[in-house]
Amino acid sequence: PWKRVSLRSIEPLSYSIVDLSHNLQGGKTDKIHNPAAVMDTIPYSRVFYHAFPGSIVMHRGRKYRIESMESPPPFVGGASFGPCGCSNLMAFAKPTSLQYCTQALSINQITVVKKME
Repeated sequence: PWKRVSLRSIEPLSYSIVDLSHNLQGGKTDKIHNPAAVMDTIPYSRVFYHAFPGSIVMHRGRKYRIESMESPPPFVGGASFGPCGCSNLMAFAKPTSLQYCTQALSINQITVVKKME
């Protein structure tokens, strides 16, 4: 059962970040040609904060630019996924020598509902 249980998330949808420069991937964006080309897997709820198209991500001390991503299905609820009840979409990245990194914009708004005295 360990293949069907994620330690990171209970979400049925996630993104595999694929290194296009990996020699077994060969720069192809049609599918994952070798599991060794997968750098990371990010839950769907977090991928657009960390690995959106054009973003710069760090992996093992190297910078990668997200070149493209598969579009998520229009409706997740009730859809059938892979054998573990989950589905992996793909985001494709290439190494870059850019001198900057990207960071997600996070805006938090706090509303005081009741003051405790």
